[in-house]
Amino acid sequence: MTQARYCVLVAGLSLAGLACNHVRVPETVKIPLQSCSGLPCIDATFAQTKLKLLIDLASQTSYLTPLGLVKADAHRPPKEFGKARRFKLGPVELNDLFAVDDTLGGALQKTPATDASDVDGTLSYNAFSDRLLVLNIPGKLIEVSTEHLTRPVCPGSCSQLHDSRANDLSGAVTLTADGFSVGNSPVRARLDTLFQGAIAILDPVKGLRTEGSGLMPGSYRRSRISSLGSAPVYLEGKAVANAAPVVRADDLFSTQGRQYDSAVGLSILSLGAYAFDLRGMKMWRYE
Repeated sequence: MTQARYCVLVAGLSLAGLACNHVRVPETVKIPLQSCSGLPCIDATFAQTKLKLLIDLASQTSYLTPLGLVKADAHRPPKEFGKARRFKLGPVELNDLFAVDDTLGGALQKTPATDASDVDGTLSYNAFSDRLLVLNIPGKLIEVSTEHLTRPVCPGSCSQLHDSRANDLSGAVTLTADGFSVGNSPVRARLDTLFQGAIAILDPVKGLRTEGSGLMPGSYRRSRISSLGSAPVYLEGKAVANAAPVVRADDLFSTQGRQYDSAVGLSILSLGAYAFDLRGMKMWRYE
């Protein structure tokens, strides 16, 4: 993406306060974004083998299924060993540590008949460390900077990203953001690209009703959910959705040691393109 194109894009999206000549925008590569049973996925090349991976921003750990591991190892260079693996998204070479689990760290149900059984693994946000990632679900693509970032690229008013602890027991870390509000209540939200809903409440939020109105169909990360009605959702004070469904994750509610209180899912992350500076840990939205 060139500097001139970026400025025209941002101007067209009415992002006020941006001084384009003060922001050095990195070159990016566009990668087609697919849908795997409604979840965002992309093709990644391991040596000469193509694997289909879900994009899981809620996890710091990338996973391969046992079959995905066999595929990834089929043409693996002898000098490469261990869990660290090189792979390509289009022409961009990345590397990450991959754990092996048939449920992809709990992202899939424990059954071979799962709807997403055609996927070979997941890519965590850690796979894009120090790069710019643009998740453009409406445009059916992602953009990845060709090089590691060396300076901030936030174009104006941006939300702060955090590595946040999931609980006291597992040591798992997830990607969260400040800047979202549900109604008039600010939340620290987990960015969950494998949750097809809008907002899941995981801890009490000041000013927000959290007494559910009874179980409803669906789940959040295999937890039962209760409806909390609907509410407008804002990011940095700008409306993202006027009446987003809000649910409570009953089985996960008030987990001890968690450093966030909610999750934002695909119903919100599909409304516009979201950019993530994973070096400066900033996030912003193109409408």
